[in-house]
Amino acid sequence: MVRKIERDALESQLSGVQALIANMDPDDFVGRASLQYHQNQLGQEISKLASSITNIGSVVLSFEGGPVIGSRGIDTQFAATTLNTYQELISKQLAAMETGGLAQRGPVQSRSAGKLNITSLVHGSFGFQLEEESSDEPEFVDSAVKQSIAIVDDFISAFSSGSDQLYLNALSQVDRRVLISLQKFYNTLYKDSASLKIIEDDRDIVINQNAVLLAINRINDIEVQDTDISITGELLGLAPVQRRFDFRPSDGSPVISGQAGQQLSNDYLERLHSEARLPGRIYVAKMMRRVATRVGGSFNESYTLLDLTEPASLSLPDGP
Repeated sequence: MVRKIERDALESQLSGVQALIANMDPDDFVGRASLQYHQNQLGQEISKLASSITNIGSVVLSFEGGPVIGSRGIDTQFAATTLNTYQELISKQLAAMETGGLAQRGPVQSRSAGKLNITSLVHGSFGFQLEEESSDEPEFVDSAVKQSIAIVDDFISAFSSGSDQLYLNALSQVDRRVLISLQKFYNTLYKDSASLKIIEDDRDIVINQNAVLLAINRINDIEVQDTDISITGELLGLAPVQRRFDFRPSDGSPVISGQAGQQLSNDYLERLHSEARLPGRIYVAKMMRRVATRVGGSFNESYTLLDLTEPASLSLPDGP
């Protein structure tokens, strides 16, 4: 079970026990002792759960609105479409993380590796718990699938957020094919007048119907154009954890700042241990320039740093 659901259930039980204790007859010593023992047991379970580490990807998608019949059922076509689209999102994001970006067409190589299974139903509204297939090998860090789930959920949240800045940041980072599946996901929610609650181990994200409408307006209101460019200049800084970079073109153009690609960030961390300090050196930077144009004519421009190579003039071998 997703840890947050289990913790919320235990905390609800604990609140109920504490309320019973507070309203007990002061002379009911036996009953008080019994409830206090139960209270202590619940507290220990909550503490144990808080310290547990789960590195396997799991998430709950819980729906309300048009396709849901109380807590008894859900429209099968809606459920199949949304779950399949969410699976697409995870598989595409996983592939983008592993390859540094997806081709505009063709199969997604990590579709089977990012496979999620329905492991239980969640009631209250109507939800599905999804989990990746666990490996026999011990996981000491979050699996790539768990990381992909968190990133996809961040995108879903940001596109429906009341903050334009969160939305624009997400728009600059999302892979183009992930964006297509995100549009499909939100269109399904909108068409069926559904709302969504996403529950992870330590957070939940609520997407009501107003938020769905906001996301739909944003996604359907933009046209995204990606262009690969190469620029020679000085790498001023690269933060691999935050995945941010600053680059000064040699032609005197303004400094370019933006997002570093996942693969570049990973490579940079490895190279820190074997090479001289990268910032301050001259490179040919391969970047993706994204221009997102709104229907009204305004646009947002962003850059993603994909690769760094030495200029040919600097990498020629010394003469005899």
